[in-house]
Amino acid sequence: MPTAIENSTHKHPAYPNMSLFAHSKRDDGQANWYLRATFSRTEQSVRSLKLPYIPNDETNKNEADKAALQLYYELDKRRQQGFTNKRKNIPKLIDAFLKEIKEQTEENTHFAERGMTPPNKAPNAKTPLNKDKCAQITHVMTNLVRPFFESEEYKNKQLDGLIAKDIEDWSKWRQRQNGKWQNGTLNKQNIVLRSFFKWSIDKGYLISALEIKEFPVNLRNNRRPDLDTAKYQKLLKHIRDKWEDPENKRIDEKVYNRLFYLYICTIDATGIRPFNSEKNAIKRSDVQIKKNKAGETTSILIKRREKGKDYMAVADLQWESIYEDILAIHKAWGIESEYLFAHPKSARGCIKNEPIKSFDTQWTKAVEALGWNKKGDKQKDRISKYSIRHRYATRRLRSGKISLEELAQVLGSSPTILYKVYWHFFAEKEYSKITEKGYKLNKNAIKEYDEYGMPLKKAKRDK
Repeated sequence: MPTAIENSTHKHPAYPNMSLFAHSKRDDGQANWYLRATFSRTEQSVRSLKLPYIPNDETNKNEADKAALQLYYELDKRRQQGFTNKRKNIPKLIDAFLKEIKEQTEENTHFAERGMTPPNKAPNAKTPLNKDKCAQITHVMTNLVRPFFESEEYKNKQLDGLIAKDIEDWSKWRQRQNGKWQNGTLNKQNIVLRSFFKWSIDKGYLISALEIKEFPVNLRNNRRPDLDTAKYQKLLKHIRDKWEDPENKRIDEKVYNRLFYLYICTIDATGIRPFNSEKNAIKRSDVQIKKNKAGETTSILIKRREKGKDYMAVADLQWESIYEDILAIHKAWGIESEYLFAHPKSARGCIKNEPIKSFDTQWTKAVEALGWNKKGDKQKDRISKYSIRHRYATRRLRSGKISLEELAQVLGSSPTILYKVYWHFFAEKEYSKITEKGYKLNKNAIKEYDEYGMPLKKAKRDK
C-alpha cells in the first residue's frame, strides 16, 4: 500500500468511502495523487490518478477530486457488472490460472487412484482434468501465450483491455514461432486460451470471452497417410530382422524389438489408438476372449478408455496368436505385470514389470531406417503409428460388412469424424446405389457447342 505524504490525505466531498492522498515513488521527490476507494470491509481499490501533487494548492486539490470522481465511477461500475477491481497483469493471471489447474489435476489424480470419479474439469471442457491435459494447458500458456503478453507492448495491459486486434496479433506471433503447425494443432491451442478466458470470466477479470478465430480443417486431407500392405510388410520385416540377426548378441535388445513387433501387430489387428502413457496401456484384464463349446474362439474384445470415452475394440481373431506370443515373453522373462507390454528387465531408467508407455524410440529409428519421413514433410505426408490405425479402418470399410456408425463404435470415435475422413470409401462402393434415379449418361450422343458455348442440336454417334 503506498505511503501518504503528510497532510495530503483528505476525504472526497461527494463520497465518504473515497479518499485521496499523495505518494512519491521517485527519488527526485516528484509525487502524484492517488485514490483509495473502499466498497466493503474486504474490498478496497487504490489507483494512481497520474496527476502531479502540488502541496498547499487548492486548485490542484480540486482537480484531483474531479479526476478521482471519474475513476471512482469506473471502479463502481466494474464492481456492479461483476468484475473484480483487483489489479493483475496478464502474466500474473496466467500464473494463477495454471496454479489452479495443477491443484485440480492433483485432486483428480487422488480421486482416480481410489476408483472415484474425478470432480474437476478445465473451464469449457467436457471431461475431467488429468496429467496429460494439465501438461498441454501448461505448455500452451507458458510457451505460446505468456511470452507474447510479457512483451513491452503488453506487459502492463489488463486482460479486459484487450481487443480483437490483440488476439489476432497473438495468433500471428505464435505462427511465426513455428510455421509447421497444422490448423488442427492451432485450434487445439485456441481451446486452451478459451479455457483461460472462461476462467477469467468466472473470477471476474473479464465480462465476456474474446473471439479467437478457428482455422479451417479438412480432416480427410490432413489425416495421416495409410500404410499400404507393401509398406506394412516392409516395416514388419525390418523389425523382425532386428531380433533374428545372428550377429546381434544383445538378448535384451532383441526382446524389446520382439515386443515392438507385437505392438505394431496389435494396432493393426485391433485399430486401437497408439498409446503413449501408463493410463492407456493395455492390461490383461482389458482382454476378453470368448470361445464356444468346441473351444473355438468366437470373439476378442479389448476394453479401452481413450479421450474420455469408453469403448470395446474389436480384434481380428488372429490377434489371439499375438496375445499368446506376448504371454510367452512374460513367462520366459518372469514378468509379473498386469500390463501386456511391460519392461522385461530393469535397466537405464526402466523398471521391470512397469508398462512400456510408448515405443516412440523404436518407431523413430524404424521410419528413419526405411527412409519414409523426410525433414520438412507435412503431417499429412508423414507415416506414423496412427497410419496403422487408419489401415485397420480402411480394411474394415473395404470388407463392406460394417457401416461407418458401427466402425465409429469399435474405434472409439464419432460417426461425424469418420464420415469426414472415410466417406470416400462408402461413396465409391455404393456409387451406383447413390446415383440411382439420377441423370444417366447417353453414350451415343455427340455434344456440339456454338462459339458462345451454347449447346447445338444433339446428334447421334454412328454405330
